[in-house]
Amino acid sequence: MENKIQEVQFLGYGIHTGGKEENGNLTSIGVDVDIPGLTRLQSEEKDYKARLSLLKAALDKASSASSIDSSSLKVFTVPEFFFKGQKNGYLLETFVGGDNGEGLLGELKQFMSDEKWKNWLLVLGSNIVYAMPAKTKTVDIQSINIPFFIPKNASDKALEKKVNKDNFTVVDAINYSLLCRNLEQEFTGKEAEFEKASIEVSKITATIKEVAKGIVKGEMDSIKQLYQTSSEKFIYISAVKAQKAVDIELKKITAAKGNELMETLEALPEEFSFQWEKVQDPNKERDIYCITVAIEGGTESKEKTKIIIRPFYNKLKSVNPEAEKKEIEDVKRSEEFVTSTIGSGNKEIKYIDPWGLILNTGEINDEKLSRITTDKAYGSPLLSGWKNGQELNPTKFEVNNIGIFKIGNLSFAIESGLDNANQFSKKILIGAKKLSKKKAILGKLFPEGDPSSATLDLMEEIFNESGVDFQIIPSCGSQIHNNAIIAKADGWVFNCDGMNHMRMLEEDKIILSKNNQLEDKQGYKSVSSNAKTSFGNAHTGLMLSKTDFKAVSIETENKLIPFETVLKTKAQIQIVNLETPRLGQINTTDLFWNGNQEGIEIPTVKGGNIKVSSDGPIGGAIVIYSELSGKSWGE
Repeated sequence: MENKIQEVQFLGYGIHTGGKEENGNLTSIGVDVDIPGLTRLQSEEKDYKARLSLLKAALDKASSASSIDSSSLKVFTVPEFFFKGQKNGYLLETFVGGDNGEGLLGELKQFMSDEKWKNWLLVLGSNIVYAMPAKTKTVDIQSINIPFFIPKNASDKALEKKVNKDNFTVVDAINYSLLCRNLEQEFTGKEAEFEKASIEVSKITATIKEVAKGIVKGEMDSIKQLYQTSSEKFIYISAVKAQKAVDIELKKITAAKGNELMETLEALPEEFSFQWEKVQDPNKERDIYCITVAIEGGTESKEKTKIIIRPFYNKLKSVNPEAEKKEIEDVKRSEEFVTSTIGSGNKEIKYIDPWGLILNTGEINDEKLSRITTDKAYGSPLLSGWKNGQELNPTKFEVNNIGIFKIGNLSFAIESGLDNANQFSKKILIGAKKLSKKKAILGKLFPEGDPSSATLDLMEEIFNESGVDFQIIPSCGSQIHNNAIIAKADGWVFNCDGMNHMRMLEEDKIILSKNNQLEDKQGYKSVSSNAKTSFGNAHTGLMLSKTDFKAVSIETENKLIPFETVLKTKAQIQIVNLETPRLGQINTTDLFWNGNQEGIEIPTVKGGNIKVSSDGPIGGAIVIYSELSGKSWGE
């Protein structure tokens, strides 16, 4: 996509992502429920894989649609909260990957890397992600019997290492796995000896696990005392043999097998396979983020995948130390946060800058500026420390915390519905322009931290060119806010929303066409089950900007013209319904809701009320707009 792009085509995946509403109650749905024998990561994997199957089906359906222009750049947008499950969000490791693999984002990137998706840009609206610190324990470096896990040039004699539910580090888990295997070999054919020791054959496996855990914890003396009778002593002798055998095996793992990653399963030989999953510490503070993703298709380059992150609650700490109750509290508070802020433009939310350099008015906080200027250690990046290359970003995708980037000759800005309601990009651009001569200060706003970085240069370029070519707003219960536009005059703004009725209920926005079909007064396209009786459960909107961003202030409302009004007879919009496939053992209805089928009274433009529902296809539909040529975005 590095050559000059001549045409762009927008596609929106219209699917309800806002939860299920029954009897006035809003609940999240999904299959990431607490199941005996499954950890939270495993249950979330089950949920996201089913949702990913549906998204892949939608992309495949879109690629084969008759209205697709093969030569254009296709921008496929998914509403916010498509991936969230019953807990209203996933753990960080589930979303971006971690100790146990590349996670949802890695799988999605792999799918999009196929040559088939060359000239496609996938925009995945924001999803809630919980960054929960792991429980740790202090480990003496001399006790680490696997050279692979001993830090090079370590000056400390002890380390804080993550542990699982058994209080095992990764090294402990490897020890345990190998001990269980060797003990099983030692006890093979000794059923009669167990019976003499009054141990039922059915309990041999439990005995193996108990002995292995004792060895890992350094409790060999206790094992000796526990099995001291003549009939039981063979268990202790077998434990000693197993420990010696495992010590020999562990020496095979050397530092040469991995120089950088300390706890990555892929770096270990298959013969040392084991299971380990960190456990969250309920007494430690956590962060909650919203993550939006943009993936350029047809390439395996991780630099072509951009992660856009916003902090929800920074250092959230519940008063209740119990993990389960805390988790519920997190979900409740994040739901309340989303519900109370989406579409409200809440001025009290310190959302664009956690430490207050840029105010919600777009002005610079002189007090903060003075302190930052005199105290070099003061201030933190917008992302609360999540930078490229740090441990929190194990996938090494590009972190782009302003959501502004270029593909070829075109500039894009991506905002969540909440960002757009709070004029995030507009305030950042205006604030950055005012700080343009203070690049050392700007370095604290952006993750690169380099005053001469490409990010700062791009910000300057966007402002000088009076805005971006395309502004994309994936949302859930919102719309395009005219006072938050940073698209240049004759640039385009695209919205893909997963909870259409929230916007429709705000004010009078429905008209009846000549054939008595419900139509949107402002030019949005609804995804509905019946155009005559429902205004749908999702919507898309493609609008032309007619205001020069260079001349605007925070209060300025941009003039927007709907796609069909601009192109008139040339405008074509194809809506392709997705079937309701069964996703393995999971139904689409286990993951998404089709909307409210009960009719409600809505005022019409001509006066009077009409009773309509807000239901749509359960699997969603793809809204495909005909391609835009360079002339249509001001080239």
